[in-house]
Amino acid sequence: MWNRMVAARPAAVHDGTTGPQAAGTGAGRPWWHAGRFVVAIAILAGASAGAATASLITAINDDGHSSARSGLAQGGGLVPGFPEIIATANKSIVALNVYSETVGDSWSITEEGGGSGFVIGAGGFIATNAHVVAGGQRITVTLPDGAKLRATVVGVSTEHDLAVLHVDRDGLTPVTFGRSDSLRAGDFVVAIGHALDLGGRPTATLGIVSALDRAIKTDDGLRYTGLLQTDTAINAGDSGGLLVDGQGHVVGILAAGSTAGQNISFAIAIDDALPVLNRLLGVSK
Repeated sequence: MWNRMVAARPAAVHDGTTGPQAAGTGAGRPWWHAGRFVVAIAILAGASAGAATASLITAINDDGHSSARSGLAQGGGLVPGFPEIIATANKSIVALNVYSETVGDSWSITEEGGGSGFVIGAGGFIATNAHVVAGGQRITVTLPDGAKLRATVVGVSTEHDLAVLHVDRDGLTPVTFGRSDSLRAGDFVVAIGHALDLGGRPTATLGIVSALDRAIKTDDGLRYTGLLQTDTAINAGDSGGLLVDGQGHVVGILAAGSTAGQNISFAIAIDDALPVLNRLLGVSK
């Protein structure tokens, strides 16, 4: 079955969608799970969360092609650069804690879920998965420098499992977006997110693109298409994190993983994500 990897703790906040059941198993469990990433992002103008006036987010490559195959592999082995790729991405990854409260006559229950996000604008704009923030009444963002800030929701697209948040902080480091349309099965990629809410720096795992243009249908009828399949480990808490190529450019947003199989994970292709993020920011291309 598909595990939506929305939360880093048992008391998860999620949107309730469930994935296909494996033969012989019980009820399906939530499955959507994590992130997007690629090459170059224009710095978004500082603005209030309510009026998300910003520069257009774009994917930039010097040669117009994906750079996923250059930089990581050479002569059949890995070359220096992997630590630098992670260190650069870590400047833009944030941890999310999402809280919701149910109140009765003489009691209240607070549920907490977690996930990842990444900076798309120096003016405090952050992208993540829609399922990470679904149902949340209060969202806290932990920035790379350890600062914890309240976040407001700028826009959500449940259809594409994407959301944009805003925090009151200037001078953040946006990711650099690449392109996902030139990726091939076998290209190296690195998944980076706040797996299992371990605290401190994000977790990074290395793998390859396993397949392209995957489609998944959830038990509640939601269908997600054009996904990147990868064998990088994607765990609870990674939702909304980054999938980056060998140059450190974001090519996908971590989204889902399987609890029924091994090394089967999915990310939203960045070429599909950018138009949606721009729309949520109130910017058209």
